[in-house]
Amino acid sequence: MSRSLSAAPSPETAAHARRMQDSTPMGHRGSPQGIAYGACAASDESSFVTGTELVVDGGCTAV
Repeated sequence: MSRSLSAAPSPETAAHARRMQDSTPMGHRGSPQGIAYGACAASDESSFVTGTELVVDGGCTAV
C-alpha cells in the first residue's frame, strides 16, 4: 500500500509522534530550522570555534 506525501498520518504514526515528543526532555520535536541554527557553529561566522561536539537530541543525553 502506498500513500501520497500529502496524505494525513495514520493514527499509529500520530500516536508514535506524540510518544516521542512526550519522552523528549525539551517537550517538543526538533525542527529543521532549530538544527540549522546549531549548524551555524560550523560556519565561517564562528571561526573562533576550534572543536566541539554538537549533540542534537532534545536533551535526552542530559538527563
